[in-house]
Amino acid sequence: MEFTNLQGNTSIESLSVESLTHINDFVVGQRVSSEDSRVVDGFVFNNVGADGDGAITVEFRDDSNGNPVPAVNAFGLNEDGEAVTIKEVLDQYDITELNVDSDGDIVGFDTLDHTTLTGDNVEVGSNYVQGQRTYSNTPVYLYNANNDKVEGIYTWGEIEDFDEISAGATIYHSQQQEGVADYIVVERNQTNITAEEEGTFAVVDRVWLNAAGTEVRQIRVLENGSLETYRVRSGAITEDNVTRISTEIDKGTIVNLAIDNNGVVIGEFGFGDVDQAVVSGTVTDATNNNRTFNITGDLRDFQLEGNGYVIDARDEDNSPSVVNFSTLVNELENDLVVDVLLGNEEARFADIVVIRDSADVEDDDDEEVHSITSQTLVQH
Repeated sequence: MEFTNLQGNTSIESLSVESLTHINDFVVGQRVSSEDSRVVDGFVFNNVGADGDGAITVEFRDDSNGNPVPAVNAFGLNEDGEAVTIKEVLDQYDITELNVDSDGDIVGFDTLDHTTLTGDNVEVGSNYVQGQRTYSNTPVYLYNANNDKVEGIYTWGEIEDFDEISAGATIYHSQQQEGVADYIVVERNQTNITAEEEGTFAVVDRVWLNAAGTEVRQIRVLENGSLETYRVRSGAITEDNVTRISTEIDKGTIVNLAIDNNGVVIGEFGFGDVDQAVVSGTVTDATNNNRTFNITGDLRDFQLEGNGYVIDARDEDNSPSVVNFSTLVNELENDLVVDVLLGNEEARFADIVVIRDSADVEDDDDEEVHSITSQTLVQH
């Protein structure tokens, strides 16, 4: 499971039932409460679905007379009388308090009760949210459902990116003091953050079209060396200098994506609008010294920027990948065809170099080169 803590650090942790010593009020070796004499003996995972989800059963020791004590579900039963599963209490963007041992392994966790904000918007810093007392140091998580990312972690009294939250925000109740909010979780669309587009340079890996094959609905790109997948907004484009992404766009194409701050791609900017330029040619010379190179049809001595990178997009069966600059040097005899992203039309410093083709790679038909499917987009 992937977690993001209050410091903004994200980690993937394994949750092993065998290593758990407590879940909420159930603590191994202890009575459930002063009024409940049952003693917890351990926990058992019960798989209830093909997706790996399941319920956790609490087992108890025999009573003082040696009689077995019936086990119970750790999270109770839902309204249909079925066991509440792990995914129902540890769903994406849910808050849980983890307990770890000296080795950093999870040995217990507490789930929190929560309510959903309804009614009027609430001003950031208010003393109450949905009847729960808040303080200036109450933690606030901001996430973006469009790109499945936690975008910010704040305290309630020090938020500058937005000044109100709206219906749908989640308030987690204090386990220590009744009527007090421990955490607030809000999705970007539940704030008054204004959506403004920005340009992001990337290299196309794959696109997905709508069922009719007339629009790109999702795009996967190599961005800053990592693969990122974005949803693409449908409908008319009204923003200035932004054009629709072509359904025939090639794998390996350098694009300048117009992305709003909801993490949704609107379309793409033209390079002339952002003082960037792309030149193409065959590499005629390259040297590892200062990472310089030349291409056909251009007299400039190009140099890869210190934070620039080379991408190999020749493999039609796999995603483009970052490679060492030395690839240009070592494969000079292969007549590498490259696209070069420059700061402007007259610059010689390159931000991105994409190897699109070479003499020893044969082109297949457009469908395979494009890596495009016309299937209906599956939402995650």
